[in-house]
Amino acid sequence: MTGKIKHVTQERLQGLFELTDKGLIRKSTNKGAYIHKSTGYKLLKIDYRQYREHRLIWLYVHGTLPKTLDHIDGDKTNNHISNLRKATPNQNQHNTLLSTSNTSGVKGVSWNKQHQKWRARIKLRGKEHHVGFFKTIEEADFYIRKKREKLHGEYANHGV
Repeated sequence: MTGKIKHVTQERLQGLFELTDKGLIRKSTNKGAYIHKSTGYKLLKIDYRQYREHRLIWLYVHGTLPKTLDHIDGDKTNNHISNLRKATPNQNQHNTLLSTSNTSGVKGVSWNKQHQKWRARIKLRGKEHHVGFFKTIEEADFYIRKKREKLHGEYANHGV
């Protein structure tokens, strides 16, 4: 989505919706967002256009809309304003959960057959940072977490 939501303003949103702990609820019908099956985001329709609810909530509260918003806890359905923050696309990528294709169970760690050890590596702005090779997965997990916190700061997510 682009940084601007066309045709929808903070004033229009506040006229159409009430912001509750459950999200945006339409004043006229008392209905809220629905969850899109493939993306997992809560969606709302306004004037025949579909919008991600978390973006509308940010606009509703702040009156502006950054290009990228991040769900702090990684839960796409938790659109409480305290769980949303501005982010760059890179920061948003740092705050991701463990990939479903991960086989080690530890984010950033994989088994290296050549060295017969666990390899820990992490990316920052497209550049891969090699953390090291480790005898145990626990040791690899410890060091990848330290490096992730250093490189990703408040956006660090250990995939749990």
